[in-house]
Amino acid sequence: MRKNINPKNIGEPEVYSHGVLVSPTNILFTSGQVAMDSNGNIIGKNDIKVQTEYIMENIKNILNEGGMDFGNIIKINMYLVNIDDLPKALAIRNKYILPNKPVATGVGVTSLVKPELKIEIEIVAVR
Repeated sequence: MRKNINPKNIGEPEVYSHGVLVSPTNILFTSGQVAMDSNGNIIGKNDIKVQTEYIMENIKNILNEGGMDFGNIIKINMYLVNIDDLPKALAIRNKYILPNKPVATGVGVTSLVKPELKIEIEIVAVR
């Protein structure tokens, strides 16, 4: 059984879901989250700190909608256009996920869906 997770305060995408909760295992998978509001406006253009904070708040909303919190995250993937921004992104990410220590991946990529976006984050959580 699967339940699509699309919190109203994030905005429902047309062709995908922000998250999918799979039962009875209660595993939550998210789509890659970027710093765009429900109207497609980029939040914090070219600002890794603002974008990371916005994404983590969206992830918090998805987790809450699935009956979870940051302590439920078992895997987090971060995709950065500039890998040198990793320490800045980690400093913000860690405010949300520590002391939980999920497995993690950080990858440098050449681009994201829009040039002003600097980071994309996806998670897997389990209840």
